[in-house]
Amino acid sequence: MKKSDWKNIKKALILSLILLFTFSAPAMAAITKIIAIDQAGDYYEYSCTDLNEAYMNSLLELPGAELYDHFRTMKSIKAFYDDVRGYVDYNDVYNAYLNSLLGGIPFSADTYTSTVAVQAQMPETLQVVTLVNGQVTLESVSVLPAFTMQVEAGLAPGKSTVIVTLNTATPEKYEVSVAGTVLTYHSENRVFCGEVETIKAIDSNVTVTVKSPLPRFTMEVKTGLMPGKSVVIVTLNTATPENYNVTVAGISLTYNPTVKKFTGEVDTVNAVEAKVVITEKAVAP
Repeated sequence: MKKSDWKNIKKALILSLILLFTFSAPAMAAITKIIAIDQAGDYYEYSCTDLNEAYMNSLLELPGAELYDHFRTMKSIKAFYDDVRGYVDYNDVYNAYLNSLLGGIPFSADTYTSTVAVQAQMPETLQVVTLVNGQVTLESVSVLPAFTMQVEAGLAPGKSTVIVTLNTATPEKYEVSVAGTVLTYHSENRVFCGEVETIKAIDSNVTVTVKSPLPRFTMEVKTGLMPGKSVVIVTLNTATPENYNVTVAGISLTYNPTVKKFTGEVDTVNAVEAKVVITEKAVAP
């Protein structure tokens, strides 16, 4: 079989899989999006419903096939988006579907992706592809990682300890809360932990958000009172500097609310911007 013939067969199977999701699933279908990768390795997300419509228009040689034409330029398929479990690995779903075809076994896409499908490793951002006034439009959006949650007995009656692990290589870039309670990130284990009411310790109460970027800063360096010492004055580019802690070479600076600046004395050799560390203050429980 020629390589081009195999590609055509695979594309047909891909589209039949998309059609299966759209027409065989119930009205509230779990799978709503398909994610593809282009030649440069960038990620693109399409609505399954919109892509199906564009594909039908292409088959019937009708206007409105632009979304499908864009999809055809992609190098490979990466994931499906399941509204229960988030992004799931395309190859895993595809192989399960192919095995069902070869074995004559009924295949429930909704059941498979919402229960046992392998979760996909996703980038931090992707391009959402839509059609606006006949033009393909791209919008860059952040991708929230999938998670798993472990629930253990709490110290107090009616309480549970929750341990949330994010499916990402950079969990420190996110915040996790359960029923409004912000969890604490433990860098040594790369997990988020906290105590919540047992009745609320369920997956549907977990919220993952991208952490706000830390503010930029400027630093002034003045001569210190002692030889070899310098006074540093750090100003944060934010309206709420009181929500942050600032250190220079491990020395915590003191926040002055009157002038909204952080000051302290450090070794002159350490009075450089590369030694400044800004962290958000812990949220009170």
